[in-house]
Amino acid sequence: MSKEARRLSVAATLTVILFIAFFDTFTQIPLISPYAASLGAGAVMTGWIVGIYSLTNSFGNIAAGFVLDKWGRRLPLAIGLAWAGFAVFLYGLARTPEQLLAARAFHGLGGSILTPAIFAIAADTSASGQTNRMMARIGAMIGVAAIIGPMASGILRQVWGPQGVFVTVFIVMAAGSLLALTLPETLKKQDKTSRREGSPASVPLTAPAFRLVNLGSFGVSAGLGTLTYMIPLQLERQGFSAAQSSSVFTLFAILAVILMAVVGRKGYRPATFALGFLFFAAAFAILSASPAFAVAALGMACFGVGFGMLYPALNAHIAKLYPPEERGKAYGIFNFFWTMGIFVAPPVIGWATQFASWPAIYAAVSLAALSVAGWLYARREVLGAASAREAAPSAAV
Repeated sequence: MSKEARRLSVAATLTVILFIAFFDTFTQIPLISPYAASLGAGAVMTGWIVGIYSLTNSFGNIAAGFVLDKWGRRLPLAIGLAWAGFAVFLYGLARTPEQLLAARAFHGLGGSILTPAIFAIAADTSASGQTNRMMARIGAMIGVAAIIGPMASGILRQVWGPQGVFVTVFIVMAAGSLLALTLPETLKKQDKTSRREGSPASVPLTAPAFRLVNLGSFGVSAGLGTLTYMIPLQLERQGFSAAQSSSVFTLFAILAVILMAVVGRKGYRPATFALGFLFFAAAFAILSASPAFAVAALGMACFGVGFGMLYPALNAHIAKLYPPEERGKAYGIFNFFWTMGIFVAPPVIGWATQFASWPAIYAAVSLAALSVAGWLYARREVLGAASAREAAPSAAV
């Protein structure tokens, strides 16, 4: 098999695994808050149940980065898929909010290897100069999972209840674990001790560009965590079904996929990061106007546009900044900030709902997103340096 054919084969297998990993994530988004409430969890406890996954996941991301750079990508990925699938199965056995909290914590720890491993493999196998397109394709597949996951969750929940969702995800994740074992190991022995020709020179993990990317990661996920908590409860309290509640997340995903395709084809500019957060600010401003279903759909669509701009650009930045032997740690730290955003937002929002109205909370988040947009725009020249780093090796070939 030629080198290009092997690359295509790995890409196809990785695409399926990527879908499976994020199918797990997106089936939980419209379900976990109502399911926690059905077990008797109050507002604050529901916030913790939503967010505890991200707490254990975030600290697991740091350890995962070192594991990926020392022991490779394939076996940790397979173990993580099996672990996460079993944890979701345990959701269905929970009878109290505390038991669900424990299962969510276990799930987050096991799933912490998945995203760093998948993005490290994708970056390892991408051709020089194709990082933007590669990350956009990955982002688009995540978008497909975001379209199918909430929809499947809503349908399965109506037909078989929450346990039907949990068992289905368990089976899918187990199949993904077996599929991961068919992948080749992309971290070569020489990558652990020497730098691969044409790979970018290392920059410190405290570099300004890396700090800004991590700020962006935290901001995007905090916004998503806020919506994961608020939108399902807001709509279901108005009498909308689980499937209808899930449909606004499907709309978000469709718009995100479209924008990811545009970013991948045209590449991103330094101002893309600020523009993405401007769309976030607009989304939360729209949501503050009314609790109506149509307003929720419009706000989620606007958030999807911003997400589609930001997610592939942020991940492409990591691949451009770090060589293969350091990429696992970089993606681990990046995903630490990502999962911390999802962890922090739901319990904070759950606490805030006791003192402020939902429109006021949406408005406050909108102002925070606007502030981040201004900061990223002011620092756009720092973010633009990564493109020059990638262009230099490519031009020399």
